[in-house]
This record gives sequence, C-alpha cells and structure tokens, in this order.
Amino acid sequence: MASAQAFTTTLTLVIIFIMLTSARCGELFCAAARPNSTTLLRDVLAIKAFKKAVFDPLGALEDWTGDDPCNGPWKYIECSDASLNKTIIQLSLSNLQLGGNLPSSLQVLSELKSLDLGNNDFHGQIPKWIGKLTKLMALDLQSNDLDGAIPRELGKLNELFFLRITNNSLSGSLPEEFGKLSSLKILACENNFLSGPFPPSLMKLTNISHLHMDHNQFTGSLPDWLGQFSELVHLVLNDNLIVGSLPSELGNCFKLQQLKLDNNLIEGPIPATFGFLTALVDMRIHNNSLSGFIPTAFNNLISLHVLDLGANNLQGSIPNNMGNLESLVFLNLEKNKLSGIIPSSFAEFSTIEIINLCENKLKGIIPDLGLSSNLYLLELEDNLLTGLVPPSLRKTGLELLLHGNPLCSEATNKELSSCSLRHHLHAMGSMPSTCICPSGMILRSLYMESQNSAHCDCVAPLLIELFFPRVLFQRCTSHKQERLGSNLARELYLESWQVIVQSVAQNDTGTDAIFLILPVVGLFLDSPTLMRIKKKLYAPYLSAVWFDGEFGWFDYTVLQFIMPLGPGEMNRYPSEAINQSSPRPSKSIVETLLIIVSSIIGGIGVLLALLFTTILLWRRRLRNKEPHHIYKRSHNVASFCDIELDPVFSGSCSNVSVERDESLAKIFTMDELNICSRNFCSKNLIATGGSGAVYRGTLQDGTAVAIKKLWGLAECGDEEFQNEIQMSRHRHGSSHLMQLLGYCAQQDERVLVYELMPHGSLLDYLKGGRQEYPVAFLDWRTRIQIALDTARGLRHLHESNPPVVHRDVKPSNILLDENFHAKVADFGLSKVFLFSESSHVTTRVIGTFGYLAPDYSMTGKLTVKSDVYSFGAVLLELLSGQNILFLNEEGNTDFLIPWAKPLLKHEKTRNLVIDPGLRDECPTKAAELMVGLILSCLELDPDRRPKMITVESILDVISDIPITVESNNNSA
Repeated sequence: MASAQAFTTTLTLVIIFIMLTSARCGELFCAAARPNSTTLLRDVLAIKAFKKAVFDPLGALEDWTGDDPCNGPWKYIECSDASLNKTIIQLSLSNLQLGGNLPSSLQVLSELKSLDLGNNDFHGQIPKWIGKLTKLMALDLQSNDLDGAIPRELGKLNELFFLRITNNSLSGSLPEEFGKLSSLKILACENNFLSGPFPPSLMKLTNISHLHMDHNQFTGSLPDWLGQFSELVHLVLNDNLIVGSLPSELGNCFKLQQLKLDNNLIEGPIPATFGFLTALVDMRIHNNSLSGFIPTAFNNLISLHVLDLGANNLQGSIPNNMGNLESLVFLNLEKNKLSGIIPSSFAEFSTIEIINLCENKLKGIIPDLGLSSNLYLLELEDNLLTGLVPPSLRKTGLELLLHGNPLCSEATNKELSSCSLRHHLHAMGSMPSTCICPSGMILRSLYMESQNSAHCDCVAPLLIELFFPRVLFQRCTSHKQERLGSNLARELYLESWQVIVQSVAQNDTGTDAIFLILPVVGLFLDSPTLMRIKKKLYAPYLSAVWFDGEFGWFDYTVLQFIMPLGPGEMNRYPSEAINQSSPRPSKSIVETLLIIVSSIIGGIGVLLALLFTTILLWRRRLRNKEPHHIYKRSHNVASFCDIELDPVFSGSCSNVSVERDESLAKIFTMDELNICSRNFCSKNLIATGGSGAVYRGTLQDGTAVAIKKLWGLAECGDEEFQNEIQMSRHRHGSSHLMQLLGYCAQQDERVLVYELMPHGSLLDYLKGGRQEYPVAFLDWRTRIQIALDTARGLRHLHESNPPVVHRDVKPSNILLDENFHAKVADFGLSKVFLFSESSHVTTRVIGTFGYLAPDYSMTGKLTVKSDVYSFGAVLLELLSGQNILFLNEEGNTDFLIPWAKPLLKHEKTRNLVIDPGLRDECPTKAAELMVGLILSCLELDPDRRPKMITVESILDVISDIPITVESNNNSA
C-alpha cells in the first residue's frame, strides 16, 4: 500500500510540474490576435469546437464563454506565460461526465503539455491525431469507454512522461512504437483486454519507473531485459496469462518496491537474486506454479511488508532466517508442499499481523509465536502439527485456526475452538421455500458460494459505511458494485461472498457506500474476525484502501461501524467496537474522523432494526450539530470532577523506564495530575486530537499548565511518549520551542505536562481550520512574527548537535502565547540524527498529509529540508489565511499548494492567493519577498530549498519593512 501511495504521489508531482512549467509559443498559428485578447486565436477556436462537440450533462463547461480562455473565468485550463498570444498548455477535465467521441479539434493545440480526460464517458477508439500533440508530457484517458487498438501514433510523443489508459475496453497488443517513448516513466494500462507478449521495443524504456499492466490477457514469458530497468519502482502484472520462469535479472532492479505477479501461469524456481531487492515492500506471486525452495537470501528483504507466495508448488522447509524480516506485516505461504517445522525465528516478527501456513506438510510443535502484539490471525489448518498449543497463542484477540492437524485429537487440545472446522457447516438439502428473517437480519444462504441449506440461515451482519471523497463511478452498475465489494473483501481478508454492497450514493463531494459483512458460521461475526476488520479499518497508519480496477488507491472515512449484539454475546466485544460513528467530513481527507459511542443493546429481531434506525438518526443529528472538521475520540470523564480533593500526593509516580534529564522535566503522580486538572474534568478540556486529549490545569505553585493525556497506551515503551520526553534536552534553551514541564508514566497512563499557551494554535486562526471561520483575524505584523518565531524554533532543532528533524510541522503544532508569540510543539514524531548522519532513510513515512515533502513521502529519505517544505506550506497558509485543504470558489475541497503555486508565480494573479484582509496593510516589497520565500521552500528538489537560517534572515528583513501609506495604496 505504501507503494501505491508513492505511485499516486508521483502522479501529483507530474501534474504540479506541468502546472509550473513556463511554456513559450513555438510556432504561432495566427499572429494577428484579437484586440484585448491574450489567447492565440487557433487555441480559442479549438477549445470552442471541443465544447460544442462533447456531451456535457453537468454543464461543467458553461463558463467557457468569450474569446480569451487564458484571461477569463474558464475553468480547467492552464496557459503559457506569454503576455500576448498565450497558448493552452493544460486541460484538466476529469470526473465531469463528458461524453462522445474525442473531438479532433484538440489536435491543433500544439503546445499542450497535459491532457487529462479521465473518468468520463468518452467512447470510440483512441484517435490517431493525439500523436500530433508532440509536446504532451502527461496523457490520462483512464476510466472511459474507449475500445479498439492502441494507435501506434502515440509513439510520436517523445516528451511523454505519464501515460494512463486504465479501465477501458482496449484490445490488441502494445504497439512496437512505444519503444520510442524515451521519456516515459509511468505506463498504466491495467483493466483492459490487451493481449500478446511484451514487445521487444519496450526494452528501450530505460527510464520507466511504474509499469502497471495487470488485469489484461498478456501472454508469453517475462523478458530478461526487465532487469535493465534500473529506475523501476512498480512492476504490476498480476491477473494475466504470463508463462515461463522468473528471470533472475529482475534482481538488478534495486529500486523495486512493488512486485505483483499473482494469478498467472509462471513456473520454475524463485531466483536467489530476488534477495537483492532490498527496497521491496510488497511481493505477491500467489496462485502460479512456482516450484523449488524459498531462497534463504530472502532474509535480506528487510523493507518487505507483504510476502504472498501462496497457492504454488514450493517445497522444502521454511528458511529459519525469515525472522529477520523486521518489517513484515503479512505472510502467506498457504497451499504449497512445504515440510519441516515452523521456524522458531518467527517469534522475532515484531510487526507481523497475519501468518497463513495452511495446507502444507509442516510438522512438529507450534513455536511460541504469540509474542507479537500485532498478530491477530494465524492460519495453520491442514498440516501435521502435534503437541500443545503455547499459552501465548490462546490470548484474546488472536484468531488461531488449527483444524486438520493431529494435535486437535489430543485430549489437552480437544476443547480448543481453534480446532473447530471453520468452513461452511450447513446441512445438505434444499432450502425451505419460505424463509422470512426477522427485521435487521438477512439470509446468508442467498450469498454463499454454496447455497445448500436445509434451514432458514438468518444472520445479523456487521454494517460498515465508508465515505470516499471522490466519485468512484460514472455509471454505477451492479457489476461495478460487485467489484467494489470483492475489493473490500480482499483488503479485509474475507471471502468475497461475505461482503455485500447494500447501497452506493454519489454526489459532488464523493461516494457514500454501505457494506454488510456476513459471518461464515453462527448468527454474528466471531470476536477475532470483528477485531481484525476493525483494526484494519481504523489502523493509525492506514487512511486509504487499495481498490483494483477503476478504483485505485482511495482515501476513506469510516462513517459507521455497527455491530448488532444478541443475548449472551454482551461481553464478547469491547464497548468501543459496538458502534463507532462520526460526522461526514466536510473538508479534510487527511485525518479519519472518529466519534466512538459505547452502548449495550440486547435482543435480536425488532430490536436490531431499532438499533440500526436509532444510530442512523443519531448520526444525521451529529452531522447537523457538528459540521466542522474536528477530530474527536471518546474518553472517560469522572462524574465527580467538581469535588475538591485533598492535596495529598502519594504513590509511585513512574513504573516504566524513561530516559530523562533530571534538570528538565519533573515526574508527576496521577494523584497530583488529578488534583491540578480537577480529575480531568470536561470543563477543563482544551482540545482533542489523534493522540490524546489536552486539559487546562494549575500546579500547586499556581503555574497554569496544559496536561496532555494520551489515549490508552498500555505499553511501557511507547515510542512517541518516550520521544517527547527525550526531546526535552534538545529544545531546552530555546524560547521558540514548547517546553515539557513534566510527565507521568504510571501503570497504563501516559501524561505530558506543558506550559499553557492561552491563545491556542495557529490552526484556530485559519479559515477551514478547526472550524469554518477563524476565531480572530491576525494582522500582517502578527503573522510575520508567528512565522519568524517558528523559523527560529526550527533553526534551533536543525542546528542542534546532532540535528533534529521535527517531521510534523503544521499549524496545529504551532502554539501561541498571551502575546501571540509562537512556539513549536509536539515532538512525538521527531527524529534525532546520529552524529554521522545528515539524512535518514525509512520505510515508515510519518507526518501529516499535505505538509509532507514530496521527496520524503516518495523515497523515505528524511533531511532537515523535509521540515523546510512543511514550513513553506505553513507560510502559504499564513499568507492566504486558508487551511492546507480549503473550499475553492466552486465549493469543492482543494489542496492549497498545487492551487496556489502557479498563481504566486505571476504578479497579476498573486492577489488571488493573498488573504483579502491583508491587502491594505501588506507592503508590496514584503509580499514579493514572502512569495519568493514560499516558492523556494516548496521546491520539489530538496537541494534547492533554503536552510532555516536563510529563511529566518529573510523573515527578519520582511518584518523590518514598514507599513506606509504608499505601500497600502500599492499592495500586492
């Protein structure tokens, strides 16, 4: 999934690059432009003819009026920078339901660099005239109704960087002429009917980084020359008809992160050279005919998250050194011929969540694999295992499947539910002709792959409602809904029949889909399966699910998670898992909104219907009551919070090992913190966030403090908590960094105590931040002071010895004191470099989407320049007064950076970005310097971004520029 995110990020960078590219008119079609018009007449005529030719049911092109597309209200168009005779260089017309054949009038737009017609209803063949657009760098025709062969004329697009023709009905083979696309880096043609072997000419595409050709009918074997693609990051060829063996030369693709070859006809051994693919995150070769042994060199794949070699003919033992795969989350070796014992090194997996070794010939005892706190599914069915089940594997929350092993016949194990047959245990025979389920329940047998049942098989499903902030379908057919359900089933490790798409509703803001999840046996989903689904959907590192086909990598928000309970089932589920609901996101797709409501409801039948109805109505009430984008999470508030407590401090304060500097942070007891916060009373609640709730408190000496109580951290060595404490020594001595006054780590509690910042965070003063409108207007001087204070704080971190990277610079982490001076806060994600390091490479990219530097999110390489990019985003928010996600003039959610950067580059459009409230007080020179600083901080190349010492110097100059009457009258 991380690799799919890298693919999406790469596409974003391509589009941003094209938006920022300055285009000069090459050959002018008509030199005599109309008076008062800046657009070349040729382009005006072409774009008008395009509007006339296409079917536009939504009226998306209604504002294409007049004769000057480059200097008017025409949406979806970008033009060159020329003062006269501007040419159209970008058309972005995706998701507009435009239809018809692709109009030939576009062929005269000879300066066009980007053409995006994806997710529309265009039909017919891809026209040959596209080959005349020789300056095209990006062409996106995905998700239309295009058919026929791919025209060989596309081979004339020598500057083409990105080509996506995904999800159409294209047929035939890839043209030999594709070998002429020497600049091509991304080729996506999945989900078509393309066939034939790899054209030999493709070996010339040595710059290719993403090759997505899955779900077609490609044949032949994998060519050896794939190993020459030294820039290859994704090789996705699953669900084709590929035969032959795996070429050992693929081991030369050292940058490869995703290798998907599942569901083909590949045979032979796995080359040992695959052990050289140390950047690999996702390897799937499931359901082929591989033979031989699992290479011992796989222990080098330390970045690997997913390894799926199931449903092959692999034999021999599982290498004992596989425990070295420290990043592994999913391991599937099912349905092979593996023998020997389960390696004891599996106990060293620290991040593993799912292990599937079923249907092999593994023998011996089960090693103690339950030490990993993340493991929640262990499938060992149909092997030759004996002995006792280790106690650690009997823990709550772990789904252990052992049916079909000799150990299940031993007296000590007979009572284990793990030895029960998991598969469908329905009596054979005809289903009764009349089956009426109680309200709120459905008939499982109608959806199972085998519908044989002699009784009415009514079950209570889990209901999940997901909101995708984009339109998934142009035409929502039953076939597409079925594919959506099967994709979700795969992501949740369920059988496809278990996931029913109950409804799909779409509007301009996105897609609302309701799914029903059926249990395999019994009335309700068993607890381990429920916990697995919940953990997958609400995992802190997961805000998006990969959906194949026309779906792709989509962000989502969980709107409902409703689990009906029946008699006797009350204690099987934690209360927070019963019902989780949140308001529909009005703006952000960055953070998952959660409002966890705990309740206990008994009974089935009519009571289940009442449960569903009540929660649906309550969710609607919440949406109306809280329309703003905030992050909430339920927490216990003592009912006696207003009772005065005796000031008696007792008890051991810390029972975890925490490295600390005795001179910097005090250790508090929970008794002390309960008193100074009045038992964490709701009246003292300041804010809630992803990691905890913040309360106002007063220490015994009268000092006002902010007390951050972290959410349920039962583990003693929590990384972010430890990081926050250890960072106190690095921020000591700077008045621009939030000081940690103390902490408490007592039993399951983790609490941090800071100085109180009475004016909250910068986020409160941005439009669309914590609420729709800012709490107060910040004038120019105040904004520059906030920027300068923040820069000084970051400079202190970057110039520490060793350097420190904050990793999460954003408005909510910039707090304001009583004089509106800023301090940088929240160091839980900060990274301290080793003394010998100037950068750090990680496979776990963390931070906040929208503020992450592209180089860091794509490659995992972290430097101090990563913070500089994030700070540039904050400067842009200060200048515009807008949050990083904002509502544009059309009322749609937009990203601030790609919207603002091209406007800031031109003096005439700069005013569109600057906060209207600042225009009468922002000096022209100051605005010019600020815009230049923002653009330099947001450079895609980290080497071109300034150091924080330079940023601070420029902000110092800006702050010294006086506000005069002259500047007011000539403000930018």
